[in-house]
Amino acid sequence: MNKLIVTRVELKNKNYIFSGIYKDKGFSEIHLEEEGEDAGNIGDIYVGRVSEVVKNLNAAFVEYKKGHKAYLPLQYNKKIMTQKEGVKESVKKGDGVFVQLKKSGVKTKEPVLTGYLSFSGRYVVIELNKSGILFSKKIKDDNYKARMSDLIEKTVGEVVSENNQIFSENNKSKYETDKINKIKRENNAAEDKNNYNINRVEKPNICIIVRTNAYKTDSEIVLNEIRDMLKDIIKKISEGRNRTFYSEIYKEDRRFNKILRDSYKNPDNDDNNCDNNCDNNGYNNGYNNCDNNGDNNSYNNCDNNQGFERVVDEVISDREELLKEIKYKDVKCILYKDDLLPLNKLYNIEGAFEEIKKEKYLA
Repeated sequence: MNKLIVTRVELKNKNYIFSGIYKDKGFSEIHLEEEGEDAGNIGDIYVGRVSEVVKNLNAAFVEYKKGHKAYLPLQYNKKIMTQKEGVKESVKKGDGVFVQLKKSGVKTKEPVLTGYLSFSGRYVVIELNKSGILFSKKIKDDNYKARMSDLIEKTVGEVVSENNQIFSENNKSKYETDKINKIKRENNAAEDKNNYNINRVEKPNICIIVRTNAYKTDSEIVLNEIRDMLKDIIKKISEGRNRTFYSEIYKEDRRFNKILRDSYKNPDNDDNNCDNNCDNNGYNNGYNNCDNNGDNNSYNNCDNNQGFERVVDEVISDREELLKEIKYKDVKCILYKDDLLPLNKLYNIEGAFEEIKKEKYLA
């Protein structure tokens, strides 16, 4: 039985949320998230303001939170969603831009941002400012890929057809809108609703990555998640266009919710070797043919379960407030109470830190 242990710990005078998978009398995986992080958490999305563009570095510095600047490498961010002008291939000082925190600052180095906005669900990852439909490398069924690709294309087309200007490049949005309207005029309305295919117009800046969890899950469940996520993304971006600089429009899940979201049982139990490709920075991206321009988003994109079963049977915590944050209701949650034998002693959490290099597991 795999148990997800969630609690609060203190290390070197800092407070952390501890999340660890406990199996066979030991932790197979542990994570620490520092609480009260003023500079934001990896995966959070902000409306930032470009404070400076440095041409010789091919980079921009963006103030994403008041008093917090970060580095945005433009060579890895070919398209950036701006607050007022849609998707652009370049930015200038003063532009409002949607950016996602990719790496925390280290010592004197600024945090690193990305313009490739990423939203993770249980069955898919949706990335903005890229295009395509990709599949986890563990999904080897070509018939499944072909069938799902057609269904996903149709689903995305239906959702974004009325909001295409959000995902289009600024200098093409009117053209694309006119082209969509022309197609609709030339076809029967009912037929168009059923057969609308995003390949018939220039594809929006949306990339759908199908995760291992989706395979052998009812296709309508996967498609419904895509619909719901896209509608939520459209709402967040639309509202973000009218928000002030430094507004946070998306907050990444806590690590324990990510673990639950990403838990899955290998459907065939025959993929025991991880042979995922690496991008051109050497980081494991975990997906077939993912053209990420060297922009590693491994903090929430990597489907890195390495081919083995990774199922959480129950969540145990001595913190009621953390259990209330659990998003997934299909797992048993247990509130642990025993003053004589605290949770950290029962599972030897302190001992786990002594055996494992703590830095490797910092979220």
